[in-house]
Amino acid sequence: MDRHKIDQYGHRLVDSGEESLEHRINRKADKYAKIRDNEGNEARKTALHMELLTLCIRYFRVVGQGMASQDTYDDVLVNELYWCLKHHSASKGPFTHYVRFRYKRQSMTVAEREYKSTPEIVPLDEEKHEFEATEVQPFFEEDSHIHADAMLAEFISLVVEFLDHLPDKKHNERAKLYLRMNFTEWTTYSVKMQPVIHDCEHFESQETRFFSTMELPFLDVFMARACRSIRALWGCELKEGMGTILRLDDPALKAKNPPAPWKLPTSVYVDYVSSKGYKVTSAVISQHRKKFELLKEQMGNRLDDGAKYRD
Repeated sequence: MDRHKIDQYGHRLVDSGEESLEHRINRKADKYAKIRDNEGNEARKTALHMELLTLCIRYFRVVGQGMASQDTYDDVLVNELYWCLKHHSASKGPFTHYVRFRYKRQSMTVAEREYKSTPEIVPLDEEKHEFEATEVQPFFEEDSHIHADAMLAEFISLVVEFLDHLPDKKHNERAKLYLRMNFTEWTTYSVKMQPVIHDCEHFESQETRFFSTMELPFLDVFMARACRSIRALWGCELKEGMGTILRLDDPALKAKNPPAPWKLPTSVYVDYVSSKGYKVTSAVISQHRKKFELLKEQMGNRLDDGAKYRD
C-alpha cells in the first residue's frame, strides 16, 4: 500500500515542549519501573501510576485527520500509555521517547487497518485544512469536558483500588461502598448527558475499568434494564421515579430557568445501603455526596495543574 495514503490517515503525537515536565515524567517513570513489579508498597505504586498518567496527559496530545477540535488524545495514546507504564524500564531509554516510538508504530498499524476498511480517503487539501484548525487548539479547552470526565472516572476507579490497601478493612468496605455508589450515579450522568454515542468513546476505551468500579447492583436499581456497557448505559432509560437526564443539546437547558442537574433521590441511596445491613440516614448520604464532589474537584485540579506528590 502507498505509504503516503497511510500517512494521510495517521494521527500524529506532539508534546508541549516543556522540558522540565518531560524530565519530571522520565524521572518518575524510572522510579515507578523500579517498584512496579515488587510485592507490597501498593499505595505508592498507585499514587505514582496516577501521577504519571496525569503528567503525560498534560505533556502529550494528538493531532491529525479526524480529530475534532476538542480532542487531545485518541485510543491509541491511552492504550500505549498504559502499555508503556506496564513494560518500561530505564534500560529502554527515556519514558517519553518510548511512548513516542510505541505510538508511531501502533498508530500506523491502526491507520493501515482503517485504510483497508475505508473506500474513500479525504483529499489532501481538506485534511490539511482540518489539521491546521486542530493543531492550534490549547491542550484542555472548555469543550473538552467530555474527555476530562473520562479521565476523572478513571482516576476515581484508582481511588477505589487504593482503599483496598489501607488498614481498617471494615471501615473501608463501607467507605468503598459509598464511593462506588456515587461513582455509579456520576458516571451514569456523565455518559447519558452526551448528545451522541460518539461523545462517549473515551469512556468506552476504559469500559472494563469503569464497570469494575461501579456498584452494579445499585446501577440496576435505577436503570430500566441491566447495563453492562457504556453504549447500553447511554441508550437505556431510567426507571420511573428516578428523574430525567437531559442531553447537553436539549433546548430546556437554554431556558431562562433550566432544570437542576440530575441527581438520584436520597431515598434510593438509603434503601440500598440499608439492604447491605448498614444503618444509614439521609444526612450521612449527603455527607458522602459532598466528599465525592470534593474528590472530583481535587482530581480535576490535578488534570489542570498536574499531580503534586512530594518525592
